[in-house]
Amino acid sequence: MGKGNRNKKGRRGGAEKAPIEMLFKAFLAVEDLYGTETKCVEACVMLYGIAKHLGYDLKPRAVSVGVHDFTSGVSVVLGKKILEGMSPEAQAAAVGVLDGDENLGHVILTMDDPAYLLDPNISQVKKLGANVSGICRPIRVTEGIYGWELKEECFSIDYELNGSSKLLTNFYELAELDDAHHRETAGWLRSGMRLARNPTS
Repeated sequence: MGKGNRNKKGRRGGAEKAPIEMLFKAFLAVEDLYGTETKCVEACVMLYGIAKHLGYDLKPRAVSVGVHDFTSGVSVVLGKKILEGMSPEAQAAAVGVLDGDENLGHVILTMDDPAYLLDPNISQVKKLGANVSGICRPIRVTEGIYGWELKEECFSIDYELNGSSKLLTNFYELAELDDAHHRETAGWLRSGMRLARNPTS
């Protein structure tokens, strides 16, 4: 990122835009903090709030997710809607739909400039046998599509924009409650201090 962009004012909160490397550092810290816990809303809220105070405008997305680990052969689904596009055989082989009607999907974040997809809590699928860590990848577009498909050497992930709106309601409620903590944490990152979880989260 050029020097001129580093002084650009963020659209949310008027924060001076930090170098993008600081946002990536925040991503890694949040991923490490939540690990394999099933805490996608909490992890994304934390990254969203910190990013806002670093001058970056992220957008929460409610998605259904299909993960396939090529090495182990394990397929994991987060959100029942993604099963609709799978064959009966693939549905039978998939794991992860464990919570009945409460399996509402997953929450990720996207950024428009530059265009990125950020998923700090996809590591939760490791508990079900898929060896996938946090996703922070450039993407071509963030609007006007149905989702994203990412392919790596050892795994693939299909994100479909059809997760429950209840997830986003929970997201914004928690984001408002935790804003002061996120502002403080962004300040810590700017000064080189370590990330800490809000005691109430």
